[in-house]
Amino acid sequence: MTDVQIIEAVQKGGIEMERAMSWFYSQVKIPIISWLGNIIRQPLEEVELHSVFNDSFTAFRDALLKGNFRQESSLKTYLARICRNKAIDAGKKALKQNRWLVLDSPDSLNLGNTPDVERMENEQLMGKLDELLARIIDNSNWRKIFLLKAQDLTYEDIAKKTNLTVKSCINANYQAKKILSVYFKENPGKLFEFKKLMS
Repeated sequence: MTDVQIIEAVQKGGIEMERAMSWFYSQVKIPIISWLGNIIRQPLEEVELHSVFNDSFTAFRDALLKGNFRQESSLKTYLARICRNKAIDAGKKALKQNRWLVLDSPDSLNLGNTPDVERMENEQLMGKLDELLARIIDNSNWRKIFLLKAQDLTYEDIAKKTNLTVKSCINANYQAKKILSVYFKENPGKLFEFKKLMS
């Protein structure tokens, strides 16, 4: 099934939606769990990764039903983003239980330091910021450039990554900041949440 067919099935509801969701679940579960295991350097066991995926799939399904998916990426990418953020949350909880991080091979353990909590928190914030920008800013270039700038890249580096001029990158970041400024005035609590990335 294509993404369009899945979305149409969700809109129709009923048995068509259930069949589409079941098919999509079977197609993406194994590759996404494998991907999470490779990129999330956190103390998560396999059973926890499955739990993260199932929780994420429920959130993904709810988002489709509510019409929150803006079709700016594939459904698989959209689900993977949700999984990534929930895996970071799960990893932070595991740290509090003093578990060790499994490294490159199954029998290789890091007995020195636990994972970098600050790095995980920054990754989680960036994921949340990405989701916020997707909701309030229509221009994808503005969003992309603002996110790159939030990672402390120079405008010269951003220009190289995006194949745009430095002037265009500066303007895009300015436009994104204007929209965010309005949003934060209307939602002051959100400004505190993202203050670390805004400084």
